[in-house]
Amino acid sequence: MGIVLHPIGGLANRLKNLASGLHLADDLGCEVSRVVWRVDNDVHASFTDLFKSVPVGEMVSPAGWEYNLKYAIPRKQNLYIPQVYQRLRFGHVFSDASNLFPLLDDHEEMRRLASGCLESGKDMYFISGQEFYDFPDSLLRRLFDPVDCIADEVARVAESFNPHTVGVHIRRTDHRLATKSSPDEVFIDAMNERISAHDDANFYLATDDEAVKEKFIRLFPGRIITTSNPVTRRTLAGMRDAVKEMALLASTSLIIASYGSTFSHLASRIGGCGYRPLTV
Repeated sequence: MGIVLHPIGGLANRLKNLASGLHLADDLGCEVSRVVWRVDNDVHASFTDLFKSVPVGEMVSPAGWEYNLKYAIPRKQNLYIPQVYQRLRFGHVFSDASNLFPLLDDHEEMRRLASGCLESGKDMYFISGQEFYDFPDSLLRRLFDPVDCIADEVARVAESFNPHTVGVHIRRTDHRLATKSSPDEVFIDAMNERISAHDDANFYLATDDEAVKEKFIRLFPGRIITTSNPVTRRTLAGMRDAVKEMALLASTSLIIASYGSTFSHLASRIGGCGYRPLTV
């Protein structure tokens, strides 16, 4: 008996969920026996497509009817059918859709409840995209071990970095709050401040908006390091680019980022670098 994890959402959310479950299992003296890692439009890649080490006993990627009948969040749209399997298979189900959010700020209570669930003799099931249990950044770094084809490209790009390289993460097309709260001007001001403080300052720019990329290359000639690949999370190549971006942001001395960016905040924890969300 132990923990079955189903990380959902984007890459950063899934890594936080995985680290949460692994650390909770360690504290409880049990194991994460299985991870359900669905390949979908949020993350169109299996875990082993992106990372070297599988940290659990079993990692599965169910699709179609198997996923919809067993592992999906029970909803009106699926007639709550997965609830039948989950009640039979698991001693307790923790889900973002029902009971998990009230526990996000009370990790001691999370541990107490989980410890009690172990007495049922059945696995617990966590279906979440949240950091539902505190974990050390060292655990996150162990999980974030990109496959060689990604790591080699990260090393190549990072050769242009220096001690004053700043990671700049600007979200636009898929995040309205980030666009409203963190307009281009706040990034321009922060970057000019960095140049004033350090003549050799340069910037690794990660953005999902090609127009923003062109604008910043024009405004800061010779100081912008970026990639030319289009941003997408719906292909394997796009997901590998996402891991590369996170690794490169983590390799800078400071990350300045759009408000509400889980991706860049996680990168700062992986790299142990400074993190500064920018808002008006």
